[in-house]
Amino acid sequence: MHEFRVTKYNPENRNAAGEYLLDEWTEFSDVGKRVSLEEYERVENAYLQSAADFTGTWRSPFARVTDLQAPNGNCTFAEKEGIPKFDIPALVRSLLRSEFWCKIEADDGFIHIGWDFYMYLGCPAIDEEVIKRTEARGLFVEQFASPYREVD
Repeated sequence: MHEFRVTKYNPENRNAAGEYLLDEWTEFSDVGKRVSLEEYERVENAYLQSAADFTGTWRSPFARVTDLQAPNGNCTFAEKEGIPKFDIPALVRSLLRSEFWCKIEADDGFIHIGWDFYMYLGCPAIDEEVIKRTEARGLFVEQFASPYREVD
């Protein structure tokens, strides 16, 4: 499986340890304080479209929710529930907005949303067109292992 980190953060702004050096907005609660709603939604939509593109490389028609953490009970998805691929962008939107947290897992891919708008994706093959479309949306794609992936 090929793994990627997709972010709004330019890798040129990282130090040798990989830490991002610029002070940027990092979450939905920054809307109206550090980022406009329009800019937030532009970036969020780029993530959602990119997530849909990467899941398009999966052979699996469904994914499942794992490691669900919804302390406020505000999640409409259930642990291990089968999610059709076309519903994944709505789930990713909720994760980016910190409404709850979970991992999205398929037999041949995954999406993990981390802190500060870090999205980790796994897919069975590298699709250069998907990467180009993601980068054209202003996001950065790096080969990178998900820190949330449990390796057997």
